[in-house]
Amino acid sequence: MRWYFAVGGALLGFVVAIALSSTVTPQFRATSKIWISISGDAESSALDLAQGTNAAQQRIHSYLDLVPQPIVLQPVIDELHLDVKASELARSVSATSPTGSVVMQIAVTSPDRQRVAEITDSIVRSFSSVVQDRLDANASGVGVTVTQTSPAARPTTPVAPRTRANAALGGSSRCRTRCPRCLPALGPRHQGPRA
Repeated sequence: MRWYFAVGGALLGFVVAIALSSTVTPQFRATSKIWISISGDAESSALDLAQGTNAAQQRIHSYLDLVPQPIVLQPVIDELHLDVKASELARSVSATSPTGSVVMQIAVTSPDRQRVAEITDSIVRSFSSVVQDRLDANASGVGVTVTQTSPAARPTTPVAPRTRANAALGGSSRCRTRCPRCLPALGPRHQGPRA
């Protein structure tokens, strides 16, 4: 009869997980990828351009820290008329880049599925403007170019809450905590190999 408790516990955990997930506001994420390059004038040599690639890789780390700063986010808030402060928007923004790469990924997580991609692309534009026109403009003819290689797309499914995963975990954990001796009762064919 122990398996009745196992099944009942699993169902109870499943229902509780679904109920808790339904109280959480769905969060959607949009991402965009950008390419960072150092370009030169007509007299730049191949060595100069190669050094430019290395310089771009070295700058990526500081650029990752730049993305969530007010200098980038405030123009986005003004452009889209967002009712948030730059510090609040920053908590929903992330920027990442693989080691040794000149590609950055900017991601925004928001409950507003309709506008999260728009916000992401606006951040890319603002970041590009800050880097190219204000921070790294170089009078010697060598400057930084930011190219958006993958525009943000409107998400179709939320990234949180993970309702299915939570339900599966809730059912499994409820079964194990309420009836830890139930699994052996299901029979030898459900048990793992013996030592």
